[in-house]
Amino acid sequence: MAIILASRLKLIPQDDINKILANIKKYTPKYESIVFVANNPDDERENNEFSKMFFESFEAAGLMFKNKTILDNKNKEQASALIENADLIILCGGNVPKQNEFFWQTGIKKSLASTKALIIGISAGAMNLCEKAFCLPESRAELSEHRWFDGLGFFSKVLVPHFNGVTTRPYNGINIDEYTFQKSYEYELLGFPNDSYILLDKEGTHYFGDFYAIKDGKITIFTPIHNFNKGTHLCIQS
Repeated sequence: MAIILASRLKLIPQDDINKILANIKKYTPKYESIVFVANNPDDERENNEFSKMFFESFEAAGLMFKNKTILDNKNKEQASALIENADLIILCGGNVPKQNEFFWQTGIKKSLASTKALIIGISAGAMNLCEKAFCLPESRAELSEHRWFDGLGFFSKVLVPHFNGVTTRPYNGINIDEYTFQKSYEYELLGFPNDSYILLDKEGTHYFGDFYAIKDGKITIFTPIHNFNKGTHLCIQS
């Protein structure tokens, strides 16, 4: 089992950004079964649209799976078997609390820990794979709500995807980065842009692209130094 924690998933064979496609091919044991784990298990239309987009992007990149399955409320009783028998598992992005609740309801943590598949967590999916998930507000009404959730515990750091170090990024009337800086006094955060990702395998932790350590309201940019014998560490950029 290997895990990719991604901000987004963009597969372009002719321009393999940060070798994401090469690593997906390397860590996918075979191409029998791909499982798309829904973010909102009740939204059948959205799940069909999102999964179709991902399935087609994999096929366009030369990854042809025989069986394609959406895991949502319709088949959640089969979650363990679907996860354990998959070759590639996608935990999609979307709403962090809703997905977090679905993960715990289905009890897929144990199945994910025992699968031989490659697991790809994208945005919210990556955040919920960590020990602690940080949920950014999507409206001003959410500013006073609980923003920390217990994740599945596969990665020790708290991730902030789609983060490129810019400090003026308003969203629905909220300065998201200012809010993030405030929360960094509670936990140290690791921000990363859309094309950066983290690979976890039996050799260690490997970082691809730029990353931002956010602690006590301050940002430090890091670049990865790859050493696949001892894992990858982050080196401060000069």
